[in-house]
Amino acid sequence: MTKKDDNRLNSKRRTFLKGSAAAAFAATGLSAVPGSSVATSGPEPIDPDEHELPNSDVKKLQINEEVRDVTHHWALLTTDYDLTLQRIREADAPDAQKRRVRAFLKDVWDAYPTERVTDGNEVTVELADSASGGLGDNAEKKFDKAAEIVADGTSIVDGPVQPEWAVSTHRKMAELSANKMNVSGASEIAGHADDPDYWDPEIPNWLPGFVKDAINQVMHSYGHYYNPGLLGGTGGAPSNAKEYFNKAQDADDSGNTSDAREKAGWACHFVVDVGGPLHTGAEASQAANSSVHFDYEGWVANNWNSGENFSDEIDNNTYYPINSPSQATKDLAGVSNDYVGTIFDTINNNPDSWKDDDDVIDATENVLVKTGYYNKGFLQEIF
Repeated sequence: MTKKDDNRLNSKRRTFLKGSAAAAFAATGLSAVPGSSVATSGPEPIDPDEHELPNSDVKKLQINEEVRDVTHHWALLTTDYDLTLQRIREADAPDAQKRRVRAFLKDVWDAYPTERVTDGNEVTVELADSASGGLGDNAEKKFDKAAEIVADGTSIVDGPVQPEWAVSTHRKMAELSANKMNVSGASEIAGHADDPDYWDPEIPNWLPGFVKDAINQVMHSYGHYYNPGLLGGTGGAPSNAKEYFNKAQDADDSGNTSDAREKAGWACHFVVDVGGPLHTGAEASQAANSSVHFDYEGWVANNWNSGENFSDEIDNNTYYPINSPSQATKDLAGVSNDYVGTIFDTINNNPDSWKDDDDVIDATENVLVKTGYYNKGFLQEIF
């Protein structure tokens, strides 16, 4: 581990509490904490492995590898058939093309029927025993065309939506976190928390096509995303979080307060990004139905201080100590990714009622608690 990776925990600005027993947690991306929490009048560290989330029985929907092997457009196999056909009917495409897509998907559903197997709160979408396979040549191209037609019909049926996560949740999370950590300049940090969404997008050419489509349509840039289960971990959010965390610390240590607050806001941005489950997977499905992504993020923003009041659970001075900002970001993405199937599938299949779904509400509360505690940890360690 380099001195940079260790985040200079020996800095004169770091307290004894943050530096004590660091070795015990180094491998997990965390600084040491004396027990699950510490009773102090200031910020209180807690080990995320010992931190009980508010909702332990949330449904976690996973897509079996056999289903994914059929196509990366797995939502075409798992979405309600009648709803999919309705979206095709509404698409702005030639009738002959829509007929071909309907015929192809009916063949798909006959060849690859799916079923949902429940074990406690774990739900796995699997191929049914009656699955026979055999779609012939050019099946993936036909899946791509079907996804395109369904996406067009979805935008007409569900209506246009506007992204709100960047201009609302990023700022609100940063300001609340800074205030709870007694970090001065909270409004200045928050003012920079959405800056990265206005940077030029980065979409590496080596990425699979369906990932590039998703980044281009809903995630803005490779650096705002991390899928821990794709190709051993894919996305630039962890490295971006680390880069700007370290730059913020350097600026703070040299007395450049304005630059430190700017870079801290940027570091927090990438943490909050992967705290959104839809920034951690379901790439092809989101590219085919981008309204799920933006409608969900708008709903979170609108329920921050009202409705579900998601901010309540992190409106405290408890934080996760940070040893490695990159690993901490990956760990958060792992938690978020546990819920990406549940959130996408529920919204996609229930466009009119998902906002009242207990699993969506509870999963969102869980990931926002984790995001808030990591976000507070970043600011506690930087300043």
